[in-house]
Amino acid sequence: MTAKLVKLGVAATALTIMAGCATNSRVDALEQDINEVKDRLSRVEQTAASADAKADQIMEKLDRMSGHQYMK
Repeated sequence: MTAKLVKLGVAATALTIMAGCATNSRVDALEQDINEVKDRLSRVEQTAASADAKADQIMEKLDRMSGHQYMK
């Protein structure tokens, strides 16, 4: 009877450890996904800022060509 209880205890401990590892693995995967999304967002923001600056340059050039003042 004692041997069965010990085996049951060992099995329960092993399952608990495996469940914890699985949880940590999922958390690590989620953190990696979040970091990838942050990187992509940063690149999108840089592209948007560059496009905005280019649009301002184009508008200023058009204004100079037409004689008007472009207001940002």
